[in-house]
Amino acid sequence: MGTIVDTGHGPRLRIHVTAAPHDGEANEAVIRFLASAWRLPKSALGVVAGATGRDKVIFIQGDAEALRAKLMGATPTAAGVQQ
Repeated sequence: MGTIVDTGHGPRLRIHVTAAPHDGEANEAVIRFLASAWRLPKSALGVVAGATGRDKVIFIQGDAEALRAKLMGATPTAAGVQQ
């Protein structure tokens, strides 16, 4: 399940994965989830900060305006993300 939260530093997407934070399994689960939810190839996403922590910064490769439209549009609730 995921939600958009305001942490005081702007909106953040909070998701929960069941993969263990061992050998990058949780990071891979986050990438798989986001790629599936946003219909992007996994290779277009990467963890650029927070690989060993709970809070992560994800890089999304592509045209900024097209990505913004996709991300701000109807975020799939079936995938557990709420906007």
